[in-house]
Parts: sequence; structure tokens; C-alpha cells
Amino acid sequence: MVVHSAQRGGAQLVALGQARALRREYDLVVSVGAGPLRGAFADVATVVVRGPTCLPIWGASRRRWALQIGRALPDAGRLAWLIRRHRVDVVVVNSTVLVAPVVGARLAGVPAVVHAQEAPKSVAARRLFRVHGTLAHTCVAISPWIAQALGGGGRGPQQRRVQLL
Repeated sequence: MVVHSAQRGGAQLVALGQARALRREYDLVVSVGAGPLRGAFADVATVVVRGPTCLPIWGASRRRWALQIGRALPDAGRLAWLIRRHRVDVVVVNSTVLVAPVVGARLAGVPAVVHAQEAPKSVAARRLFRVHGTLAHTCVAISPWIAQALGGGGRGPQQRRVQLL
């Protein structure tokens, strides 16, 4: 499981609830950064590893996008290595700001499930959503508008991969 932040927020609390439910049946490897919820994730995880690189979908400059993409690429390699090392079966990603775990899962040959909870309000964010819709095995969207941004507007093969929550 990859969580974009350990701060107290809605998406993070949903991910913590999912982790608590999944721990009964699975050994969890959780990638999460520093923050007040890191300890709660550590309580339900078999292993906690360094948090992932986030992309700046809310109004960042081109320079900032380039910098974060440059950081995400080696992070994808690190995550692919962790996926193989810990024999991870599926990668659950709690936010569309996280592309490195999806690429890492693809490199490691395991499916990735992305929870799309943010609104794609910029051109860059809409492009990022398309990347997730293309690379992730399954995307879970919270609205038809977000599903359409992911490429799940009922057209072609992606229709099977984008699920409405």
C-alpha cells in the first residue's frame, strides 16, 4: 500500500481504514512519509518503508512538475525493487498524485489499483489522470467526471479498468 501523506486527511484516513481491514488477511508493506498517522500505519503493517514522491497536481509551475517527475522516476525503480523483494502481489495507491508506485508496479509485473479522489482541474492533472488510466490495472473513481478523466468514460478497453466507487 502506498499512501501519499501521513498527515490527517480524508484520503489518508480512508487508506488507514483499508489497511486495518486488509491486515487480517494480508501482510502489508506500507510506503508512507512522516506525519502523525505514520505510527498508525506502522501498527497495521508488516513493513513500513520511505514515503513516495508526489506530483504537484494543484497549480504548480512547469519547473516544479519537471523536478517532481525527475524524482518520481528513480522512486519508481526503488518501489519496483521493494515490490519484488517483499513479493508484493498488488499495489494499492491512495492518490493520483502518486505515479511512481504505479510505474514501479508495472516494472515489477504486478497490478496496481489507484484510488482517484482528487479533481483534475488543470491540464497537467488531466494528463496525469490519463497516465493512471493507462498504466494502472484498476482505477477507482469517486464520480463519473473523474472516471472520464481517467479514460473510463465508456470508451474502449479502459472501461473495464475504471470503477466507480
